[in-house]
Amino acid sequence: MRRPTILILFGTLLMASTALCRIFVLPGISYDTDVGGVAVLYVFYRDQHPGRVAFSGTYTTRGSQWYTFESVRPWKGAEWDVYLSYFLEIWNRYDPIETQYHNPIVKVEGSGVNLRLGSEISLNDDVSVGGLIGFKTYRFFDFSLEEELHAGAVALFNDTQESWTNLDETYVGVRITRDRRDNRYHTIRGMYTRLEYHVVHLSAGANPYVLRAIGDIRGAVPIWDRSERHVFPRLVWAQMASAGYIFSDVPDPVLFRIGGGSDLRGFPWRRFEGRGMGLYRNELRLTLVDEVPDPFSKLRTRIHSLPELKPAVEFAIFADVGTTWYERLHWDHIELGYGCGFRLILPADVVGRIDVALPDDGHYWGLYLNLSQSF
Repeated sequence: MRRPTILILFGTLLMASTALCRIFVLPGISYDTDVGGVAVLYVFYRDQHPGRVAFSGTYTTRGSQWYTFESVRPWKGAEWDVYLSYFLEIWNRYDPIETQYHNPIVKVEGSGVNLRLGSEISLNDDVSVGGLIGFKTYRFFDFSLEEELHAGAVALFNDTQESWTNLDETYVGVRITRDRRDNRYHTIRGMYTRLEYHVVHLSAGANPYVLRAIGDIRGAVPIWDRSERHVFPRLVWAQMASAGYIFSDVPDPVLFRIGGGSDLRGFPWRRFEGRGMGLYRNELRLTLVDEVPDPFSKLRTRIHSLPELKPAVEFAIFADVGTTWYERLHWDHIELGYGCGFRLILPADVVGRIDVALPDDGHYWGLYLNLSQSF
């Protein structure tokens, strides 16, 4: 039996066996040129918008692991979100200044916990404000020199050992959100804006207290829509811009990092780092099939609680532009990744996504599979 057939059967059995307890379980396998093969198991609690509870366990063939719990729940006039993860990661450090040097120089292994709690109270239908607290711990336990021929390899190795000490990060912050999207997980139209300001306490480094600011703007515009203009398929233009800055020197693990399937596609995972970060993502999403026939329609006559599966299929082309910096922005260090992919829109606003991306320098490529929309 071929592997894709096994995966389909496995996913079918998981969904059927958990239908009675309102759990939606989906496995995923993908490949990333930097972290290797990736196996993921997602568990979604099937709830009405805007609530969601999800658990995911991720394992990569190069040794990294993530176990994540996420919950978004309305309660007593506010919306509460919880994020908790345990990670065992392999960090590849590249040349922090010369971005055209493509090989990782130092490999670092570490583990830690990431906890974030937040709440927001609505001021009106669109705007909400709230606070958040967070805690991260990093424990690095192995360092190795990967590129001995690099001129600054030894210096970077020594610097990494000194600055990547056991580190704890605690922060409190405020955020303001304006959300006019029709759906937060699969947006067809609308705008989303969020600003966050954090006061961070670090257990290591020259500055124990630092200020961090993060901004995020997203929008989707239907260029044409069958329901409005009686044409098919639907075409949506989606954009996202995000930026962040840390107003003091901090240990390296606290820096902003971009690269990989979650932000700058086509580049290695967390390839670029800095105190400042800027990212712009741009996608055209074309609906190819509005509704696939439900493969479980006959089985549902016997198991009435089985989730209804009538997914839509989209095709997307995209371009991601991003950069990081330390003291000032270098325009010649702005990186471009581009590619295309497919989207499978499942119940409970779960979006199966597969993307293939290339960078503008042609040194890497990435194949990414996830169960969430790109933004």
